[in-house]
Amino acid sequence: AMRRQGRMGIRDSTYTRGVNIGPNEGKVLLNITNGSVLEKVYYAINATSVTTDVEVNVENSTLDAWAVLNLWGTGNSVYNFRNSTLIGRNYYPAGPSNDFANFVINQGAENAVINIEDSQLIMFSKTTNKQYAVSARTTATIPINITGNTKIVDRTNSLDYVISKNNNTGVVFSIAPTVSVIGKQGASLEEN
Repeated sequence: AMRRQGRMGIRDSTYTRGVNIGPNEGKVLLNITNGSVLEKVYYAINATSVTTDVEVNVENSTLDAWAVLNLWGTGNSVYNFRNSTLIGRNYYPAGPSNDFANFVINQGAENAVINIEDSQLIMFSKTTNKQYAVSARTTATIPINITGNTKIVDRTNSLDYVISKNNNTGVVFSIAPTVSVIGKQGASLEEN
């Protein structure tokens, strides 16, 4: 089993993943806490081909990447984000394939739960690409719970909605009424 606890710092990595979780045989427990920082990478947490239990706990930390979580895995997994700053930066060449999100739930991802509590989701884009808070691309049933005083901030002030469902209905959102969206006037939480 992988176990990493305490303060971490990853900046300007030549490897494009802050933490990569791949095929494994034992339980993976990853705690990113106490002011830890993962920044200037493509994916702060990249979960691919996960075949067993994964538990990720991010608390009182900053994750700053193109995607905070890029999820492909199929194992039983829980991703908890609490009291953290979760930044998505889209500086990539303009084009529809470069529309992205802080949380990307890719087709093929399943058996996961994502909890976001009392955090800030901040989105930036320096091109015409969209940078959403969440991009739900799977048809699998994956609960995403956004609770507490979470703030979703679109720094480009251009999004009509901050959660892109990509015509998939598998991801189930539970969003507390205390969650706020800051950005374009009239912007909604979810794509209709």
